[in-house]
Amino acid sequence: MYPAHFAVTDASGKRFVYYERFAREALGLGFASTQRLDVRDEGWTLTGPAPFRLHAGVDGTAIDFSLISEKPPAVHGHDGVSKKGPCATCASHYYSMTRLRTHGTMVYGGRRFSVDGLSWMDHEFGSDELQANQVGWDWFSLQLDDRREIMVYLLRQKDGSVTAESSGSLVDAKGRVTYLPRAAFVAEAMGMWTSPHTGGIYPSGWRVRVPSARVDVVLTPVLLDQELAQTTGGVSYWEGAVDLRDAGSGRALGVGYVELTGYAGAVSL
Repeated sequence: MYPAHFAVTDASGKRFVYYERFAREALGLGFASTQRLDVRDEGWTLTGPAPFRLHAGVDGTAIDFSLISEKPPAVHGHDGVSKKGPCATCASHYYSMTRLRTHGTMVYGGRRFSVDGLSWMDHEFGSDELQANQVGWDWFSLQLDDRREIMVYLLRQKDGSVTAESSGSLVDAKGRVTYLPRAAFVAEAMGMWTSPHTGGIYPSGWRVRVPSARVDVVLTPVLLDQELAQTTGGVSYWEGAVDLRDAGSGRALGVGYVELTGYAGAVSL
């Protein structure tokens, strides 16, 4: 089975739209090569890596992008192992392409646009699912204007605490990766938002600090409602664009993206 989600945040139009595919390989609708990057899901495709090519479209909304990486893959964790808990198999191999120069076209609202910007790609695969005492995660990706990137995640437990193995990475301008243990960063919610679709209560707006990198920023959702509600399998989650500004001066410092799971029901993987 090949699930895929495609979402667009229209900041100026104050609109968030999302679509999904859930294709079976047996019917020839879904496919993933084991030899190269070649993934297909009912006409949505991702191939690569030089360049990456990304295509998706439905209901008059479409993207057709070519993406070239400006940095090598950023491998997270220790020696390619990103811990998700205390057990030996509570881990994944996790890397990101944190700065992909993106060109192409987009169709939205009956218009065709030329696109020139930056993208971020995550690829994670592991040996174990969330543990019984874990309900979801808060994940943050930041692309700073000084060409650094930051990824941090907090795995949340049923008792309200954060899994000690939660961690992150700092990627410098040349692509070198510094591991960030839980004690090396702070990500604090500054507000809350209640979904009118699911009733889930999500954090909304954050202050993220990485003292060793002299980063202290405030993240503000471009739109409050960027929830993908009741997707196939009953999973609901918030994932969307955020503004990124210096906590002291309010100066714009880059762009970011946030994913929140487990707030409209625990995630089961």
